[in-house]
Amino acid sequence: MLTTIVLSLALIGASGPGSGPVLARLDSAVVTAGEVSVLIVQGPFDAKAHRIKRNADGDVTHIDGRAPYGCDGEVPWKELRGFTVLHRGAAYSVPKSMWSDCYNMNSSGLKRKRFVAKALPKNGGIVIRVEASDGAGGYIVEWTLRLDGKPSTRRFFDIP
Repeated sequence: MLTTIVLSLALIGASGPGSGPVLARLDSAVVTAGEVSVLIVQGPFDAKAHRIKRNADGDVTHIDGRAPYGCDGEVPWKELRGFTVLHRGAAYSVPKSMWSDCYNMNSSGLKRKRFVAKALPKNGGIVIRVEASDGAGGYIVEWTLRLDGKPSTRRFFDIP
């Protein structure tokens, strides 16, 4: 059985001395499939916090030295802020290097038929597959998280 809970949080802070409050919207999704729960937190893309490289046509080719997924040459509007997996009562924080180049994750990708989370009984690992974005720049990402100390992997598939 797959259960999805989508949460929206608004954080209010100050952007600097003499400035008014700043509203930042964080979208979170908690998805549970069997004994695996996944918490994905995303929020607005902060261009000032990243190094953005463009080609001669002005298209975004790299963000922080990596080719971005989900933005089709444009500056992204959403970025992942956190990714945690709960399995058999333990929480595993997925390394940022496994998700920091995934942008504009579509919340509908975290619903039935577009999200799969499955425990691997042989090695205690977890497979998570998400149709992360649609339209231009659409992609599917599949993470295989190893909990036995061996390296975790990920694969990307373009959605034509």
